[in-house]
Amino acid sequence: KDLWLWDQDWSVQELKLKAAKKVGRKKKKGEVGEISEEATDSVEEPVDEEDALAAKFQYLYETKALLPVRRPLLPGYPAWYRNLCSKPTTEDWSPGPTEIGTGMQIAPKLLRLCWEGYPLHYIRGQGWGFLVPHKYRRDDEDGGQIPLEQLVAACPVLEINPAASADESFEALEGLWRDVEATISRKDYYRKQKQDRSKNVYKGTGIWCNLDLEECCYFLKLPHKDGPSHRVGNPLSKDFLNKFSENVLAGDGKTAERVVEIARMLSYWRNNRDRITGQLVGWLGKESLPRELREEEMEFGAIIPQVVVCGTLTRRAMEPTWMTASNAQRERIGSELRAMVQAPRGFKLVGADVDSQELWIASVLGDGHAAAIHGATPLGWMTL
Repeated sequence: KDLWLWDQDWSVQELKLKAAKKVGRKKKKGEVGEISEEATDSVEEPVDEEDALAAKFQYLYETKALLPVRRPLLPGYPAWYRNLCSKPTTEDWSPGPTEIGTGMQIAPKLLRLCWEGYPLHYIRGQGWGFLVPHKYRRDDEDGGQIPLEQLVAACPVLEINPAASADESFEALEGLWRDVEATISRKDYYRKQKQDRSKNVYKGTGIWCNLDLEECCYFLKLPHKDGPSHRVGNPLSKDFLNKFSENVLAGDGKTAERVVEIARMLSYWRNNRDRITGQLVGWLGKESLPRELREEEMEFGAIIPQVVVCGTLTRRAMEPTWMTASNAQRERIGSELRAMVQAPRGFKLVGADVDSQELWIASVLGDGHAAAIHGATPLGWMTL
């Protein structure tokens, strides 16, 4: 009856053991009831406590022979938990969830996130939203999957009518003919069905999407920055970071806010890691270095610029790593990549941001390769 994990796969995989082999031994005549003197002496000797425990639980150690060759991963645990665990590949493997990231669909549920006090829920096709109960109890005795009692106790519900009074029932009966007349026209019926019916039980920033789950809870979508027609794919993205400080989006303690903060710190490195590690470096020999650097012990080289002369969309020259590198920030891992490049002794690195600098660099490289003259190529002449 968890408010967040009730819709997950709770199926359990059983561990099937091998059939135990029956081992029997025929006793010889006169063997029953005969106890040797050595046996009586061993009984009288004090038995160590550890040996006694080992003998008592020896049958548990012997059951390892009944284990199958291909064992399932964490039998007895629910399926959603097993999906977060990795298979034993090394000797120091330990059971536990290791495959967890902020981009996973179950991450907001594990952090027990709430929007304005209502637990988050995900529906395919609608994205992330939250549940707003409009009933205290269910009409049917069997019940459904949603833990309604726990949901009502945890949510800041404004007003819920558990049952209609006699006056309300009489009023509904008198207005029944109007409802029948309204439902005759299919167009009018569906137009009224799409109207927001959550005004009596909820007043907030959630978006009405005409979903009533198990006839006891409304599902409202989280607001998207691009408008109500868009759906939220991940409430742990950077767009919702300020919602934590406003206490609109909150979790169980400060764990969720810390997770989002760490994810924001890693976002730059995650997006630029392949570009940075894939830089092409050309190392220079001693004969290619100036005389004052030939006696140095360290190696010298240069990063070969990977400039795309014609970009995909704008057809302009572009360079994805160094031209777009931001200044170093303490809370942005990987932004210090400029500091990793050091100029040799006697040289300086100059940084600038001028108009059309990618186009300028591309034209200089083309002119230098063609004739070593500015404007030797059509691109260089156009840039001039």
